[in-house]
Amino acid sequence: MGETKTQTVEGEDKKSNEIWLNA
Repeated sequence: MGETKTQTVEGEDKKSNEIWLNA
């Protein structure tokens, strides 16, 4: 589920992605 977010990881999104995978 976090893979989709990882593909959109860019700059600030990278920090949000860490929380997404942690959730």
